[in-house]
Amino acid sequence: MVKYAVVFNEVVQYGLANIGFIPGTAETLEQLAQRYRLYVNSATPEDALQQTCRNLGIDKYFEDIYGTPATKEENLRKVMARDTLSGEEILMVGDGEGDRNAAVSCQCFFVGISNEWNGWKGTPFPLIERIGEIKRVIDEEMN
Repeated sequence: MVKYAVVFNEVVQYGLANIGFIPGTAETLEQLAQRYRLYVNSATPEDALQQTCRNLGIDKYFEDIYGTPATKEENLRKVMARDTLSGEEILMVGDGEGDRNAAVSCQCFFVGISNEWNGWKGTPFPLIERIGEIKRVIDEEMN
């Protein structure tokens, strides 16, 4: 079974490295990293997630990259402890209920990324369609 997981990860890594980003994503990450401490918090297995970030050349923008087996809430609490922050000092961006629930549990500000499968519209939290829009939300909502 492990052999199949390794092969699957290799296929996924190859595909991700060749697909690239939505235009403006890398530039946005670079700009944000100059102003804020950025972290990845994902339900993807941590080793594969770190490999993906390295392959895409974006690992340099993040202080750390967290994935499973820890939960998203546990990972947020690691960031809070590491940087001695309260939840109110953290902005979590995500596209799923697990992201939103972790942010609510840790009392973090949350921005949702709307897409076809989450169906988020008219939410009590700000929504963006692309990560490049996050700078606007930070300027309008958090300052």
